[in-house]
Amino acid sequence: MTRTAIREKKILLFADGTGNAVTTQESNVWRIYRALDTSARNQIAYYIPGVGTSEFKPWAMLDGATGIGVPANVLKLYRFLSWNYAPGDEIYMFGFSRGAFTIRVLIDLIYREGLQPNETENGAVSSAVMRRNAKAAWRSYQRNDDSRLKNVWVWLRRLGRRSNAAPKGEAIRIAFVGLFDTVEAYGVPIEELREAINTFVVPISFGMDRAIAPSATYVRHALALDDERTSFHPIRIDQRGRQRDGRDPEIDEVWFAGVHSNIGGGYADDSVAHTPLVWMLEEAERLAPDDPVARGPALRTGALEAFRETASSFAPLADSRAGLASLYRYDPRSLAPTPMWDFGPTIVHHSVAERMAERSCNYAPVVLPADAVFLTPDRALLARGERRWAALDATRPSPPPIEAGALAQMQRRAEAAVAALLGPADATLELARDHIWRRRVNYFALVGALAALLLLPATGDLLDNLIAFGEGGASSSAVAPASVLEIAGRVGDGLVSALKGVAELLLSVTPSYLAPFLRAIFAHPWIGGALIVLLLWLWRRAGALAESIHDLAQRGWVEGAPPPPEARTNSLVRMLRKSPVSAFLHRQSRAWGAPALFSVAIFGVALAGASRLWFNALVGAGLVCWSTPPERLQWIGAGAAVAKPGYSKAHPDGFATNNPCWASGLAVERGAAYRLTLEVGPLDDPWLDRTILTDVQGFDSPSASFLLATAFRRWPDAAWHRPIARIGARGAEEWPLAPATRDLPLSPHEGKCTGLPRDFAATPEHAAYCASDAEPAGCRALGERLKPGEALPRAEIGAAQAAWEARDFTFAGGACRSVYPRRALVSDFVAEQTGELFLFVNDVAFFPWGQTPQSFYTDNTGTATVTLERRS
Repeated sequence: MTRTAIREKKILLFADGTGNAVTTQESNVWRIYRALDTSARNQIAYYIPGVGTSEFKPWAMLDGATGIGVPANVLKLYRFLSWNYAPGDEIYMFGFSRGAFTIRVLIDLIYREGLQPNETENGAVSSAVMRRNAKAAWRSYQRNDDSRLKNVWVWLRRLGRRSNAAPKGEAIRIAFVGLFDTVEAYGVPIEELREAINTFVVPISFGMDRAIAPSATYVRHALALDDERTSFHPIRIDQRGRQRDGRDPEIDEVWFAGVHSNIGGGYADDSVAHTPLVWMLEEAERLAPDDPVARGPALRTGALEAFRETASSFAPLADSRAGLASLYRYDPRSLAPTPMWDFGPTIVHHSVAERMAERSCNYAPVVLPADAVFLTPDRALLARGERRWAALDATRPSPPPIEAGALAQMQRRAEAAVAALLGPADATLELARDHIWRRRVNYFALVGALAALLLLPATGDLLDNLIAFGEGGASSSAVAPASVLEIAGRVGDGLVSALKGVAELLLSVTPSYLAPFLRAIFAHPWIGGALIVLLLWLWRRAGALAESIHDLAQRGWVEGAPPPPEARTNSLVRMLRKSPVSAFLHRQSRAWGAPALFSVAIFGVALAGASRLWFNALVGAGLVCWSTPPERLQWIGAGAAVAKPGYSKAHPDGFATNNPCWASGLAVERGAAYRLTLEVGPLDDPWLDRTILTDVQGFDSPSASFLLATAFRRWPDAAWHRPIARIGARGAEEWPLAPATRDLPLSPHEGKCTGLPRDFAATPEHAAYCASDAEPAGCRALGERLKPGEALPRAEIGAAQAAWEARDFTFAGGACRSVYPRRALVSDFVAEQTGELFLFVNDVAFFPWGQTPQSFYTDNTGTATVTLERRS
């Protein structure tokens, strides 16, 4: 379509909210679009569904959770407007949630970069050219977006190259912008994580100086009073420099009763959402330029009247924290002024006062500030004086397009409702704010308990050991006397046995991803049960606090009464809530502390992922494992077996644990069955990971450092030093060796008759060796003496061998003889492909290149005889 196709037309753009679309949840944006008069020849419209509405469900889930599709939606609307705009056209824009954010960024983009031409001297531009030009405009806009400077990489890249180009789209006027509860484009469940990503990874904030370009003539923003989720806090509008006096302010932000989707729509019972919808359409019509046919968006006959009939101030409100939504960060919205931005007066729609005055609704928003003013149907603002509510600004009223008699009736009802409010009672509302602080603490406790329950599969044994539950536990504990713990351990073991049948029944119907947590709860009944009871109590406590907050808000605003006698102020809570020190610490932790921790975590995850991708690519390309020359490769016949002695001077090609990929020189054939045996003989070295004594089955993480390093391990789900087999120097055919005896890795926890895995430096054998050494001080500091990548000195192998072979220990207060270390591992397998067999132990691999020695392998000690038997 060329610029001369339709002259002086109305162009309407609609951007819907997350999950809202034609065939899913119906929003106010969609209702306006559907109500348009499609027969009007001077009006064209373009609607885009919200993020998270793709028919490809995986992408819809990702897009809905993060809002990653917002920039693409901005460009869709930008291209449509570029194709269709001509000077003199009226532009109207409507958006909800992330769609409102989309509209605000679009306005800024148009103001900064202008629109792209849709025709040249050679005729209309192609779609490809328009797409390319739009992307170029977007890149230019991002380069000059100051909000992206919070990202360190953007700041460094732009250092010394700041562009101060003048806006290109000042002449493109936007007649009206209608926004429903704008929220951040990119949603991240944890606010501090979002800040960390935005600062240290990629910029996920843009166009967020909170102002709206002056090319938007009138802006109206409907906001939710009752949403209590940090992730849904609104992006308000900075009104500095905008005209606010007189009959029709350029920007109005008006608060309505309800949560996020009670304002923008999306619930089955959406009568409440029709109230901001009607207000928005009345404003669009009232503020629009004169038009001989229709002012504002041309709607179907009777559409606005139908919306008015459906709108209700008293319909049910949704709960923003119902069900799993309670896991969102608890934080009621703040209407207080901020030093950074000027949001103008707190204007509340008269429907809020009507709902508050109607006692049967039992409604009072706790966040309502004392200086709030109420917007009445005739556009007057009522403010609280010393004795009564009175008009704040006599020049403001500009009646909406409603019949005079009906408007007068609505005005009387609104004024009566506002006058009926006896509050605010400061003492009562202060107590409500104390309860809000308590509920925040309760929320963090609930999330912590849930995290502890989710980590129980990994931490259950460790916690049992620390508390000293169970047979063979510690003789004393800081938790309780040993006798009490002994009884508790017996009761717990009895519960495990008694509930075994119940556990098996539940596991048979439990989804596989929940099975580990259920097993952990039944395996650790005291800890799991305590966490479940704590979770239930905190959940009920949150509900009780919510009721108390609501009752106090009702008493303080509607009744104007002091707190009830039984509601006592907790001086400690009040002190902590109002303390400048605690406020400072809270601000700093949110601004720097928590984002820094998340940044470290993000960097660690990224480093582990990059290292793994790089290493796996090198392994797959054959740059880590090096094949035996074909003429030396040995094939094994059916029923035959070949043994390869461990590494030594006499057998330099033998297996050693410090080899990141040992070539056996033995070939296996696809489909054939084999038995692989690793045996540590009398002449082989003991197995150590630097100074940790282990055996051929590997060991679980003995410390936090090992646990963190798991992400860098070649096989994260296999134990440390578990032998791994692979076929071929290239490709990805490899697997941890599963012992035929189903032996488990060595556990670092109590409840076993062995010292393995243990640090050789802490053994009596090492102390005895050091006692005979010429430099005992340096000898004892073994961990400090060894450099990174340095294995145990050969001079100490004899002492390590003695410590490794020690079998006499104590268990449950008595002597015992251990079966550890296990000297042999026998594993059966069927070859999935034909090629040479390689072996290595599971250890850290960190950004290797080719045959460069891996420091985490070069500090290993241990050899073994490898025997391969073909069984079919």
